[in-house]
Amino acid sequence: MKISLIERKLPSGKISLIIEYYKGSEISPEGKRKHLRDRENLKLYLHNSPNYATERK
Repeated sequence: MKISLIERKLPSGKISLIIEYYKGSEISPEGKRKHLRDRENLKLYLHNSPNYATERK
């Protein structure tokens, strides 16, 4: 299992943090590889350029 932290930029200028769990892959009966992944939104947001003390915290 591989765990990755993904940063996604939102239209408001903030950055959303997401954890992705990669559990490997499996091959379907048609011969195609299917990747098994789960994503979890941490509901944590970073400010791209903080202007106020509350944003810096």
